[in-house]
Amino acid sequence: MYCVMVQNEFSMQENIDLARQFLLDNLVSRGMVVDFAVHQTDKKDGGISSPHFCVMCLIRPVEPEGK
Repeated sequence: MYCVMVQNEFSMQENIDLARQFLLDNLVSRGMVVDFAVHQTDKKDGGISSPHFCVMCLIRPVEPEGK
């Protein structure tokens, strides 16, 4: 699993759109299956906002019959 930081200045929807486009351009376009989740940490009690997305992808090829 990989985690990638995104912009504090962007809205959550803008960050989701950026994450999706990055993954489509760099992984899905090469035939990889990708799952991702975008997280926005809570700023309660003086915490620091650190929006990021976590990516999981297959490292083995999927054959036409699904193996």
